[in-house]
Amino acid sequence: MEKFYFEVPSIDREKDAVAYINEFYEFKSDINGTGGLQRFLDNYKGWLDKLQEDYTRVANEEKVPARTYFLVRSNDKQIVGMINIRLALNEILKKYGGHIGYSIRPTERGKGYNKMNLYLGLKICQEHGIDKVFMDADKDTPASWKTMEALGGINIREYFDDINSHCIVKDYEINVNESIRNNSATYEPMIEHITLRKYTNNDYNFVYEVKKNAYRKYVEECWGAWIEDDQQKYFENFINQVKENAYIIQYDNKDIGFYNGEMLENGNYEVGNICIMPEYQGKGIGTKILKDVLEMYDDRDIEIQYFKQNPVGALYERLGFEKSGETDFHYQMVKPKSINLTK
Repeated sequence: MEKFYFEVPSIDREKDAVAYINEFYEFKSDINGTGGLQRFLDNYKGWLDKLQEDYTRVANEEKVPARTYFLVRSNDKQIVGMINIRLALNEILKKYGGHIGYSIRPTERGKGYNKMNLYLGLKICQEHGIDKVFMDADKDTPASWKTMEALGGINIREYFDDINSHCIVKDYEINVNESIRNNSATYEPMIEHITLRKYTNNDYNFVYEVKKNAYRKYVEECWGAWIEDDQQKYFENFINQVKENAYIIQYDNKDIGFYNGEMLENGNYEVGNICIMPEYQGKGIGTKILKDVLEMYDDRDIEIQYFKQNPVGALYERLGFEKSGETDFHYQMVKPKSINLTK
């Protein structure tokens, strides 16, 4: 089963985002739901700044707060769609435009992806307390309004718009909670809730607190005390060394943890840290991250080490790791690479 998730646009996606827009130009297709990305192809960083302004702005009769997301297919990390969600409506948007604009890239159409796009969008609306979503679509774009109908949209109006689109427009209203309830069995299994995004310097304090929460008790047991100044200095040195191979673990776009790992000079892959915030521990999130890493690097030996007091060693053994050494405070393990017996 294919899985999907929303991804907050970041600087690492510049090439992919530009390619997404260029595909619309290639197919001479209308561009919708991109938060104006098509106007920033030569200034992607400026677009990211705009999105931040969009999210934090106060609604007025000229502009309203909004979120823009990439719809990403999990297995290949391809951007297959985009969505722009307006978190409030002014008088103009109440008449034309509504809460949501969306799109699927031309080469990925006809696969039902926009239904997932809208379902995830409705979940964002629910998080922001939006009970009813207003949307519209040109009558001659049935793929768009049929998606609304599939998610419970009720056609409340049909009229000729002689101001904006100069065609017949269909207006829809969607009861957010009802739509999510009625469609959850279909779409929830298709959502990739756990994702990774690249670490940025803005994540410094978050990662420090996550690591502090994860390791403080072990540091105190091994060395007698957690000395804040020393640990801050150690962390600064650590993050400067690993940040190119460091990631923030997210659950439904919420930052909940930290992961780092890297290729070693001997050709092995080393798993560094998998740290999860307390309220998300015990849910299998760290295990899933580790399993994904093992699958990605199954053609290499994979190294890992952990504090001797940490019971996680039993999990590592179940996943195929074998003890390879120890220090005063850590056990070291290696998972041998998979052997391909086919010729």
